[in-house]
Formats: sequence, structure tokens, C-alpha cells
Amino acid sequence: MKKGNEEQYKAFVFFAKTKEGQAFLSKYMEKGQKVEYGGKTIFEAKANGEYHNKGIDLSYGVKTDSSVGGSTTGKIKGDEKNVSILISNKAYGDSGSQFFNTLRQIVHESFVHADLEANDLQDDGYLNSSSIPKEYRKYDTWESQHGQHYYIQNEYLKDPQNNKVNTYTKEGFQILKQANEALKLKLGNSQIKTEMWNFNGSMIKVDKNGNLKHKDQ
Repeated sequence: MKKGNEEQYKAFVFFAKTKEGQAFLSKYMEKGQKVEYGGKTIFEAKANGEYHNKGIDLSYGVKTDSSVGGSTTGKIKGDEKNVSILISNKAYGDSGSQFFNTLRQIVHESFVHADLEANDLQDDGYLNSSSIPKEYRKYDTWESQHGQHYYIQNEYLKDPQNNKVNTYTKEGFQILKQANEALKLKLGNSQIKTEMWNFNGSMIKVDKNGNLKHKDQ
């Protein structure tokens, strides 16, 4: 992510400082590659990541339009494969903190979409939603990734211990919980989870005890 978009850049740095963020980023990094801010190293990869070894790069940027949602797109150009995450100039949310809203968007795009896009790139070399089961692919369009949304949510509700679909719920929550404490927002766990599942394509509601349920229940 280029400097110049300070709110987004600082939120990304917060993400990269967490152990959960580092575990995610390291999958795409080359040994010795660094995340730096203000001339200081935030994180340095200790080994080649699994996706790096498959020739897949990861990049973060900021949208140039006024849309409030983020996006994650797999791209193929010749022999180059890249997962591109774009963060909005002003992320939506009801947390009362634009920093928190931006971080939530980074967490969402990273933990919900990025690995699915990477797996789609590497399995057969085509962008065809092959990283999710066939029954969910019909929900993907050129302007949305609801197939991925529905896959993550439905399969998580079926089995919360499924490590293929619970990263956003587990690691994502931990990052946002840390941000809540650092920013002194005083959001309860249920409020943090409600913010997490407040996006176009969400089918999950959070009860007062912080339990996740399908909105139809």
C-alpha cells in the first residue's frame, strides 16, 4: 500500500503488527521481505510463504472512487498472478471510528476473500470461482463476490470448527478486539461482531450474547 492515504496506511500497519495479520501476510511473502512504516520494519518474513512459492503476489491499495466497500480481485497477466485488495477512501460502519471501520474492511477482504482468490488462481489457472463449491458459484457476478460470502457464512454456521471458513470469525475478531482496546472505543464483543457482519451479502445476525445465527432464525 502506497503512502499518501494515511488513514488506510495506518490501519494496514496495525493489521501487520498483529500476530494474526502477520500469519496471513507471511503466506504471500518472500523470505526477508519486509513491511515497513516510517523507516522502521514492522514485520519481516522468516520464510517463503505457501502462495509466494506458487507465484502468487498480494497487494493492497486504495480505491479512487467514492464507493464505501472494499474489493478483492485475482488477476492474471502473462505468468504473473496477483491478488489485489482495494480499500475504500471512507469505509462504512457504525463503530464511531473511521480507523476501526477501515481496519475491519482490511480484515474482511484479507480473511474472507484473499485466500479464496489465490486458490482460484493456482488450482487451474483460471478465474472461475473454482475455490468454492459449485452450489455457491451462481451467486458470483462481475460486481459482487456473494458466492464467497455465502460459502464462508453457511459453512461456518454448519461447522464453526472448519478451519477453511472460520479465519474471519476467529483471527479477524481478535484483531478488531485489539483495535477496540487500543482506540478505547469500549465496544462490547457483540458490537464488534455486529460490525464484522455488517456488509452487503451478510446473512448473519449477532444475538445479545455474541452468538452468530442465520438471519432467518
